Amino acid sequence: MRNQKGFTLVEMLLSLTIFFVIVSFIPPVLSLANQKYAPDDLATEMEWEIFIQQLTKEYRRAHHVSVNERILSLRIDGEPLVTYEPFNDKVRRRVDQSGHEVVLQFVKLIEYKYESNLLHVKVVYKHGEIHETTIKTFMDVE
Repeated sequence: MRNQKGFTLVEMLLSLTIFFVIVSFIPPVLSLANQKYAPDDLATEMEWEIFIQQLTKEYRRAHHVSVNERILSLRIDGEPLVTYEPFNDKVRRRVDQSGHEVVLQFVKLIEYKYESNLLHVKVVYKHGEIHETTIKTFMDVE
């Protein structure tokens, strides 16, 4: 009469061990999921440098520049209109008012000032860091 139903002690210990191993992975995963992303200084600096290089290249080719509130518009002859504008906590680049290329992240404020072939750009990040630069062009821009 060996008709036994149920688990042996070894089977129970093995299943509990597997259960506890699986459960032990939950706290680290939850802490990573709840952690907010904070940009590090190096990533912000690299992103800023790339943004300024791209903006400088387009600004120096532009024949018409306009600043309307916080939107910078660059018109290059024979090419579509390029705009740099804030979007939530980002700055995006758009071509002919379409598309959406994020060029800066975690931005609290961006300001453009245009005067006599000089373009001043100031960015204030959410974490308090401030970047400023002035770009000069050698062409006569409207």
